[in-house]
Amino acid sequence: MGALTEILDGVEAIAKSISDIGKIIEAIQKGKDYFEKRYKDAKNDVKEILEEINKTLITTSSATSILTHFSFVDDPKSYAADLREFNNRIVDGKSEIDRLRQDIDEYRGHCSKIRYHADRIKEGNKLDYLFRIFGIDSEEENKKLSATLLEIYETERDHYLTVHEVCDNLRKAIDHVHETLGGPGLIQPGKVPEAAALLSEYGRAFMKIESAANHRVFQIRELIRALS
Repeated sequence: MGALTEILDGVEAIAKSISDIGKIIEAIQKGKDYFEKRYKDAKNDVKEILEEINKTLITTSSATSILTHFSFVDDPKSYAADLREFNNRIVDGKSEIDRLRQDIDEYRGHCSKIRYHADRIKEGNKLDYLFRIFGIDSEEENKKLSATLLEIYETERDHYLTVHEVCDNLRKAIDHVHETLGGPGLIQPGKVPEAAALLSEYGRAFMKIESAANHRVFQIRELIRALS
């Protein structure tokens, strides 16, 4: 049960981290009214951040479906067909995990833009248009804005680290179920009841990640729409 416990503990932390994306949403919501009034060009920069995060959340939700939306039929006559389908889903699921890793490797490089701007404000340089969406001009308020932008930067950066953890834990869970069935080369119908119980445990745990991701996807879509 060691592997199971370790993965389940990791999943709990991951679900909480995904919920923390709300910090980015709240920060941008506070500044969005300034887009139309003063800095329309800034919308594209902010929307890009939101769209990239949303893509990773959608793929995360899809990748977890092998554990959250597959069930073995409780009938030995169905085991062979179920195992074939499950094996195909393993292949597809691992492909999605690989694609998700590639996406976050690409998007993670964009986080530095926010950090760069936050550092400029902290040093007292001229406000960039991206910051002015918050409507802040004074030196004192610049410090507050810099802190807010750093929070956005750190949350976005942490999000991509979290998605890496999703990939790691998801692959471990899939492999654990697969090995319980017999592992690479031979899966055994007689192992289905044991594997099904394990799959059920993982399914309930990863549903927390899926639900958190889907909730944030909805919120971000609404925010992107408001910025359009």
